[in-house]
Amino acid sequence: MAKGRKGEPPISGHEYLRRRGLTPGARIYGQKRGTPNRTERPTRHDLDWAAGFLEGEASFRHSHVAVRQVQREPLDRLARVFGGRVLPVKQHPRWNLCHYWGVSGSRARGVMLTLFVLLSTRRRQQIRAAFLGGSSDAQSAAE
Repeated sequence: MAKGRKGEPPISGHEYLRRRGLTPGARIYGQKRGTPNRTERPTRHDLDWAAGFLEGEASFRHSHVAVRQVQREPLDRLARVFGGRVLPVKQHPRWNLCHYWGVSGSRARGVMLTLFVLLSTRRRQQIRAAFLGGSSDAQSAAE
């Protein structure tokens, strides 16, 4: 049971998720259920910006693209262009509040393939490894 609001009785886990706009049973960062679609059609400028931002900040693994950032605004922009959800993450009581954007499954593969030609060789190797199911080190050694 999760804590209720001040002065309210404890709430169930499903109610806790519902109050935060999440679907009970859905993976928080996943594509399973309840992941919002993009709200804008990306322009070339948006794709160039996203490639530059994800080049420096993102993690490309298996069928998953993720970013953690203190600033929420760039993650909101990614969510508008590619879909997904931006969630607050408090990792440690002394640390700043961090925000998380992630997509997985077919949406993540779409992001990777859309931005592939705009990314560095290192990131391209990570994407190849994500599609082949191996490590990026093994892929770079093979080339």
